[in-house]
Amino acid sequence: MALNRLKKLIHSRDFKAILGTIIGSTVEAMGVVWILEYGNFFATGITGIAQVINKLFLLINENLIISVGILYFVLNVPLLIIGFIGVSKRFSIFTSISVILQSVLILVFEIVRDKTGFSPFASFGEDRLLLAIIGGLIGGLSSGIMLRSGGSAGGVEIISQYLHFKKKSNFALVSLVINATILIAGFFLEDIACVAYTSIRLIIYVVVMDKINTIYKYIKISIVTTKPDEIRNILVNRFNHGITIYKVTGGYSLTEKTELEIIASSYEVEEYRKIAHDIDPNAFMTFTTINRVDGRFNHNRIA
Repeated sequence: MALNRLKKLIHSRDFKAILGTIIGSTVEAMGVVWILEYGNFFATGITGIAQVINKLFLLINENLIISVGILYFVLNVPLLIIGFIGVSKRFSIFTSISVILQSVLILVFEIVRDKTGFSPFASFGEDRLLLAIIGGLIGGLSSGIMLRSGGSAGGVEIISQYLHFKKKSNFALVSLVINATILIAGFFLEDIACVAYTSIRLIIYVVVMDKINTIYKYIKISIVTTKPDEIRNILVNRFNHGITIYKVTGGYSLTEKTELEIIASSYEVEEYRKIAHDIDPNAFMTFTTINRVDGRFNHNRIA
């Protein structure tokens, strides 16, 4: 009994979200302290804004040192409130965990670096190009893991989620505007080399995150079943997506069955699969990526 409960817990959505948040936050914090600051170029999103503010404080007074982790946390507080109200409570809770964890870990890693001089990437020397490439890989990996788990790294991703559900705006456009602002600030605060390496990191970051994160993608779900009414009733009430119904015949068994065809957001797919198989363990299901959807489509919150 205890083993079954443990297996159920491990396979639960919340456990995967917590694990993804912890892993993603740790990787992100390591990248900020031991790659971005070591390579002297800017991060994306709110972390980059925190770096810009930090450098502005140092220009005003070289002794005015404020941890990027603390600035990151302060900047995220109003955004977390927006996420709680405009996206979903679950999304906001996991994002809050990520923001707090990143803030603490960045502070801890900064103390370790400053007190001991430890840097796992010190062997790269002055190779800023290599640091920019690795920074993009690590940043994209951490953000992708957290978004795919149902939370986010905070900051820009909260704004993008909010505008996506409220205004159907493009995730990449919001990120592009904010990151372009950071690059412009980098040009005045650092040098053209900093902007160039930051741009390389940004491109790699976006590509990697897009490959890992599927939250804004659409999936066509096909369910062939002998229990169409039961499955349809639960799916319509749970997701509020339209369903197209076909009468089909099994080519091997010549059995009359029903096919339910649904277009859903990718983060809903696992729950669709579970509901269908709970009702009809013999249901045959296929999942196909859809590049674009025109017409009315209900974007559910990430609950």
